[in-house]
Amino acid sequence: MKPSRKDSVYPPTCDRPCCTITSVFAALAFWVICLTSNTVLLSQQVTDFQTQTFDSPVGRIPSQDSCFQRLANPFEDGPAQAVRKDVGLFDFIGFPGRLETSAPLQIYGWLDAGYTSASTVAGRLAVAPVPNRYADNVLFNQAAVVVSKPLKTDELSWGFYGQLFAGSDASFLQGPGDIHSSNPLFGMTIRQLNTSIHLPLLTTGGIDVVFGRQGTWMGYESYMAPNRPLYSLSYQWNFAEDGSDTGVWTTWHATSQLDLRYAMTLGSNTFFELRGSAPCHLTQVVYRLDDELQTVLTGSWIIGNGAIGNVVPYATGRLDSVVELRAVQQYTKNWKQVVQANLGIAPGIDVIGTGKWYGVLGLTEYSINRSVDANFRYEWFDDVNGSRTGIATTFNAMTVGLNYRPKDWISLRPEIRGDLADRPAYGHLDSIHRQREQLTLALECLVRF
Repeated sequence: MKPSRKDSVYPPTCDRPCCTITSVFAALAFWVICLTSNTVLLSQQVTDFQTQTFDSPVGRIPSQDSCFQRLANPFEDGPAQAVRKDVGLFDFIGFPGRLETSAPLQIYGWLDAGYTSASTVAGRLAVAPVPNRYADNVLFNQAAVVVSKPLKTDELSWGFYGQLFAGSDASFLQGPGDIHSSNPLFGMTIRQLNTSIHLPLLTTGGIDVVFGRQGTWMGYESYMAPNRPLYSLSYQWNFAEDGSDTGVWTTWHATSQLDLRYAMTLGSNTFFELRGSAPCHLTQVVYRLDDELQTVLTGSWIIGNGAIGNVVPYATGRLDSVVELRAVQQYTKNWKQVVQANLGIAPGIDVIGTGKWYGVLGLTEYSINRSVDANFRYEWFDDVNGSRTGIATTFNAMTVGLNYRPKDWISLRPEIRGDLADRPAYGHLDSIHRQREQLTLALECLVRF
């Protein structure tokens, strides 16, 4: 979300109308094959989701953990909690992978790649989408390896979490202290590196404290491929959230329904190096209307110099402040909906003055059966004076995608995304010739191990 503007220029490699039409038919054909192959199993698999456990290579896996167990698990960048747990190759061979939360040490990871075709141009796309920001190029997005020691949530315990992260997505999110790469298609960083402690104090849930670099609490969507429903990410994620920051993160599980959180960080996307002139502050309240996490309400506020990394190089303000509200409703074990809104302000920007932006998104995730999920996202984002995108206009986007699992450890995710702006915004990053509309077709392959 804090991209480098040093990306190489790639010349167009095909005729746009021909390429787009071909990609449309290819994507639609793939979707039809996926749905056809799984429809015959629909009634059987939907019944499976109504049970409390399902079979895996490591035994019977509960579909409902305790609230504290799920919320304390430091699973990648975001707070999203999937009903069906991701299974990796290591879990199949008996290695202590991501499902072995009771193991003294977990080792797991994933590989992620994809291809995107755009109706505008080939090469590096401006504004959206991300992280699949190159049209007509196969991107090796992510290669990640995680080593962690999970916390025990019912006693005094300590843990750690380290994540080595490489690929084009690592190059996209270079921040202060990172391993910088001049190649826009490949980079490497330590995305998360922290130690944690659980203190059984004050209440039954106790207090969790994390020291080091970890993923932000803001936003439902995650940059980590296994923990997001779609290949592309929203405008809010790219232009209005912080990232993976270094600091001290504290969570007090006040009750089984209420968490109070506070973090002091060195700024957006920092690796043990201060971004602005002083530390930033992030507060969050998480309230669950019931112990089964069927309805979760979240309110967040981040403030500080460099709290939200600037995408537009010249639009750096003295102080960033973003308020975010989110509601997650799990109607059934198959059907989840998310509504998220934020408001941002950044005073002290040269020429512009005070930067302002607003955004709303709605996300629906539906599990058709054990092998296929259907996901839909609609979003609206208003960059009032161009401080976030460089273009003072309103953006709309609609994305439809599938998550098809031929095996528990493989995901194929095709998607169709349409973007619309009130002013010309879409096209090649280095071109002044832009368009108001853009259609992108993408296919992502994720392998978990």
